[in-house]
Order: sequence, then C-alpha cells, then structure tokens
Amino acid sequence: MKKTYIFIPPLKKTSGGLVVLYRLASFLYHKGFKVYLVCMDKPGWQPSIDSDLPPIIKWSDLSLTEEDIWLIPEGWFNALLPGIQANATCYVYCQNWAYLFSALPENISWQDLPVSFIAVSHPVAEFIKDTLQVISPILRPGIDTNLFSLPDSKSSDILNIAYMPRKNSALAKQIITIFQTRTLAKQLKNKIRFFAISGLNAREVATILKKSHIFLATGFPEGCPLPPLEAMACGCLPVGFSGFGGWDYMRQALPENGYNPRLKLRPVPWQGNGLYSADGDVIDAVLNLEMAVQWWLDSSDELYKTLHAGQETIKHYTLENQKKQVIALWRNLTA
Repeated sequence: MKKTYIFIPPLKKTSGGLVVLYRLASFLYHKGFKVYLVCMDKPGWQPSIDSDLPPIIKWSDLSLTEEDIWLIPEGWFNALLPGIQANATCYVYCQNWAYLFSALPENISWQDLPVSFIAVSHPVAEFIKDTLQVISPILRPGIDTNLFSLPDSKSSDILNIAYMPRKNSALAKQIITIFQTRTLAKQLKNKIRFFAISGLNAREVATILKKSHIFLATGFPEGCPLPPLEAMACGCLPVGFSGFGGWDYMRQALPENGYNPRLKLRPVPWQGNGLYSADGDVIDAVLNLEMAVQWWLDSSDELYKTLHAGQETIKHYTLENQKKQVIALWRNLTA
C-alpha cells in the first residue's frame, strides 16, 4: 500500500482548513492506511479531535520516494518541492479557490507541474476546471453533529443574531450598524442582540449557536464554509454571503426574488436553506437580515420550511459522510 504524507502548515491560530486536514489524516489512519503528518520543526496550532492522529514527521526528517503520495493544501507552493523532487504522486487539496494561484512564483503555471488537484466543494471543482481545464475529485468536509445540534428550545423574548468577525469584520459591523438605524430594529429596541463569536472553542461556539435564531455569514472568499452549516445544525437561519464556495450547499430560500450565482448549481435533495446575498452586497444583506427577523417574529411558514431544509442539508455534511468520502477516494488513489 502506498504511503500518504500530509503537509500541515505552521499556522499559529485556529483554522477550519487545518481541522479538515487533521480529520482526513485521522480517518485514513484508523482505517489502516499508511499515513503520516508532516510538520515544520516548530509545529503550529493543532486542533483537539476525538480520535488519535497518525505519526508526525518533522520537515527536516522528511524523505519521500516515487511510491509515495504527497498532499499539501493550496497556498503553500514551496511545500510541493519535496514531492516533485522525489517524483512522488503530488496532490493539492484546494480548500479555498481564492488561494490556488496566490503563491505561484512568476513564470510558473500549474500546468507545468506534475500535480493533481482535489477540490473541497463543487464550486471549487468548477473553478479549477474553468481555470486549469482539469477535472478534480471532490472531498467535502463535515461537521460534528453530536456537538452542533438542535437545542430543546430557543428564547421567545429575545432574538439572538450570531456572527463571526474574523473575516470581513468591517462589513459585518457595517451591516449591523445599518440594520440598527432602520425602522424595524428601532421598533424592536432591546429585543435583538448580536453575538460576536471570536476566540472560542468548538463547544463554546455550539453553545452560542444553539441560543441564536439567525447566523449572519460575512466570510468570503470561501471554499466550503463550515460556520453556516454548524449554524443550520443548531437551528439558526443563515443570512449573508456564500464566499462562492458556500454554493456547494447553500440554496436561496426565495429563488424568484433573491440573489443566485452565475455558477450552475448541482442538483441537491434539499430546498432553500437561507437568505443569501452577493458577496459584499451590504444593503441586500441588511434587507435579508430584516426579512429573517420578521420571519422569526411572525413564526412564518417560510421560516420553518427554511429551517427544515437546513436540517436536511446537514444530513449530507456529517463527519460520517466525510469519512466515507475520504476512504473511498484514498482507495482509488492508492490502488
């Protein structure tokens, strides 16, 4: 069986992309694949996941052969060199389309290199196809549905809106400020609260989402954003931006009136699961946020239909589904 070596970037802060890499490695390791994590001599942030991790090899001790698989995330071009020099089978796991070309040296193109690609979502796979004319297998992430799940109930007195200011915090602030200056927010006075989710662990994030009614998504660009999925799992109505990659699972709850991307969306078994705007369209996001608030105030049929669609969506983004996809793909890659 071929050995798989996975490069782990030395990031200092929490990263959803790093969690995906660690989980991928853990799934393979516990299924009996020969897999190793490759970290810099001074490793960066590491997540705490439920299962044991594969052996860790220091970068200075790495020795690849042509029989090995060398996997790196996009944006770390220099990490490819050991794999290319050893004539190993090299893969770039593209978790964010926006960084695929960001680290390429001048006068070098992906087509010049012996590299294949794995996409994190359908939009990312389409981006790779449109830019590089390459078909990529898709390996979607999953969320911990034991942690992110429906609460017994949500407050009927206060309407809570959660958001994550780590990405595009200025836009989030602008949306909130404009929302608060308009008539609906003034009428509701102290009945709406905004929660900024920052610097918290997964359990703390889940606690806030379970108390929240709406999740304001302001992150872009994205490859397959997990926070809106986690919010859906906790019974929140997502409102905001897709980051492009979110269209892997995001479907407009008002398709006849709301924004839809130029991207041809893949068929899915669920209906509209949120109110989405074009990335950066602050006014549309404010109007959608007001609509979401009104749906909750009215206990509208649209609200419960959309929340139900969110629960149907989550069934396809569990850790178990992610594990099955990882194992099926690696059986093909190592055959």
